[in-house]
Amino acid sequence: MNGNNPVDYRMHLYIQIQDIILKKIESGEYFAGMRIPSERKLAQTYGVSRITVKKAIEGLVEKGLLYRQQGKGTFVNELNSKKLDMSEEENIRELGFTSLMEFLGSEAGNKVLFSQIIENDRYIAEKLKIGSGDKIYALGRVRYEKDNPVMVQYVYVPFAMFPDIEQFDFSKLSLYRYMESKGHLPVKFNVNLNLQSCGEKEAKLLGIPEGKVVYSYSNSSMDSEKNIVEYTEELLNPDVIVVSQYVKYRKINNSM
Repeated sequence: MNGNNPVDYRMHLYIQIQDIILKKIESGEYFAGMRIPSERKLAQTYGVSRITVKKAIEGLVEKGLLYRQQGKGTFVNELNSKKLDMSEEENIRELGFTSLMEFLGSEAGNKVLFSQIIENDRYIAEKLKIGSGDKIYALGRVRYEKDNPVMVQYVYVPFAMFPDIEQFDFSKLSLYRYMESKGHLPVKFNVNLNLQSCGEKEAKLLGIPEGKVVYSYSNSSMDSEKNIVEYTEELLNPDVIVVSQYVKYRKINNSM
């Protein structure tokens, strides 16, 4: 990839193009109402195909970050929602919570509830596809948008892949940026989303009434080599967050 942004072969090219566009919006180089360069120009600048650029832009349009005007081009949208949009479309998850907050011009905050090694947890081991006796690093956090509690998050990763993980402070460091530095950035996500009543402990952490219905989110993610590198469970505060799902249908042939 040409320009000032080096290629990272661990990530899909279209995701890298999205990240470049997001960073230009964050920095103010691209601002609300501005037309971004054409697909041809972006493809020439970064040495990728127009198909790659088209896929990157379509993803950002679907998220509402860009919009198209027929015959005029693609423009930067104005973000005016008071709630965070945590779309269940795969690409938004690849941003990670910290990167999403940065893009929205806000600040991600974290309160670590626990950070420890666990063993002999068959349920989590099965989710990670490792041996039941293998070590697992467990991280519990409350994630904040500024001072607003957004989610209670429980993350589990295979310790064998991240043997120095205990040395890092994930109240300040992005877990995904750490995982990327180790060559195991999550790029594929298997997501389940449900609704449930919030228990006493998590309700207190989120600052909401006990029993309030919240989004319950679980995710197993893989790196580019198809290793399962993370299993996460989250309870999302519906007062400050919006979750939308993109549903794909397929035709079923009922003929016998």
